[in-house]
Amino acid sequence: MLKGTEKLVQQHIRDKILRFNPLHENQSAYQAHKSTETALHTVVKHKEKAIEHREIALGAFLDIERASDSTSFEVIIKAAEENRIGYTIWL
Repeated sequence: MLKGTEKLVQQHIRDKILRFNPLHENQSAYQAHKSTETALHTVVKHKEKAIEHREIALGAFLDIERASDSTSFEVIIKAAEENRIGYTIWL
């Protein structure tokens, strides 16, 4: 049931929220035809270009373990309100 609810919320975010407030073009999540592989491909492409031009390539990566599990419901509600996600979707 949780996975089904997650898919409904993701669909709502893509179809209703991001339609009017699009993400940055380099953001992979919630964008059609983009994935983790897309993001990794972009990183490799930039690194190869830097090597080819004898430049320095620096990357910083952040993975917050259990980020959604450790986020308080109040923070989630505040973020939803700030991004105009309707009350019924996160109730």
